[in-house]
Amino acid sequence: MREQLNYAHYTDVPVMLARDLVNLFNEEITFEQLDEFVVSRGFTNSTVVRRRDLAEVAALAANLRDVFMADSEEEKVELINGLLNDSRVEPRLVDHDDGGVHFHYTSDEFPVLTKLRAYTSMGLAMVASQHDHGRLGSCVATGCTNVFVDTTRNASKRFCSAPCANRTNVASFRERRNA
Repeated sequence: MREQLNYAHYTDVPVMLARDLVNLFNEEITFEQLDEFVVSRGFTNSTVVRRRDLAEVAALAANLRDVFMADSEEEKVELINGLLNDSRVEPRLVDHDDGGVHFHYTSDEFPVLTKLRAYTSMGLAMVASQHDHGRLGSCVATGCTNVFVDTTRNASKRFCSAPCANRTNVASFRERRNA
């Protein structure tokens, strides 16, 4: 079993949020699915998802996808800086919902798009600045559009999941066997 890198909690949560948001929008989603996604990520009850947020969050997901798909470090940095420039980050320590004192990138009163942009851009920026830019990637399996965050020790991840890796490896084996 490969040992995995353990990003700090305040990097891990927002960068995985970015990954999950991009993958959520691989297909057209409903307002209800976006609302469920936001709630499942632990945003407090003060975060209200409005119907008009769906198109704006879809655009954010597309911008985040561009970061994962970028071929070079320079391109990733430029895209992340663009996200950061569009973000409204107001860091603060908070204590709510019996969670103890913890860090938030934005005010609880900010709209959902503002929160998602701040959290995801900060997470991507921390991974890109502290680790190899190749840690943010896209699945190489045929037909898969998922992105991933590579947490393997040797930065060797190529697939978003074991099923994608297995399908690709089986297809490759069959192709070699039939050649």
